[in-house]
Amino acid sequence: MLNKSSSKKSVSTTELKEIFATGLKLCIFMSVICVMLFFVNSITAEKIAEFESKKINDAIITIMGDDPNMTIEPLEDLGDSSVKEVYKIDSMVDEQSQLIGYCVYAKAKGYGGEFNLLVGLNADGTVKGISVISDSETVGIGKKVLTDSFLSKFNGKSEGVTLGSGDIVAVSGATVTSKAVTSCVNSVLDFYESTLKEADTDENNG
Repeated sequence: MLNKSSSKKSVSTTELKEIFATGLKLCIFMSVICVMLFFVNSITAEKIAEFESKKINDAIITIMGDDPNMTIEPLEDLGDSSVKEVYKIDSMVDEQSQLIGYCVYAKAKGYGGEFNLLVGLNADGTVKGISVISDSETVGIGKKVLTDSFLSKFNGKSEGVTLGSGDIVAVSGATVTSKAVTSCVNSVLDFYESTLKEADTDENNG
């Protein structure tokens, strides 16, 4: 009967050097890739932010009117989870600043995911107009809600808008998105009553 003995194969110094060199090359390669991704992401994020900013600015002018004396002032630290940004819109009349209204950049969740609306408000807090900044709704279904034919029905409305009341009826086949838009508009109107209206009153009294 033959006995088979197993022997361990030792790794030579040359092989260790090759393994180390390969590992080092991989580390350098991955580091370069990470740096490249970081710079590409930075440039892309900046471009996206610029595009969104321009789109918001254009939407404000479309909703509030192209008044050469109009000023757009971003407001900060207003503390509402559904509100992303708020802009106070004034106009200089006889060297006096006169409030035109507000534009509130708010988010909501529809059938296809999150979408963002810019809701313009008159000085009295009623809806002046609504513009879609971004969305991921389904073409031909959810998109029907995010058109002027539906959004314009909110114009002139104040707080407590109810879907199904008056002329605001859910778009057929897109009830989820219709409810989301209505909820978003109501959040903006509530925000006006609880925060913007009070802030404007305090400023006028001051």
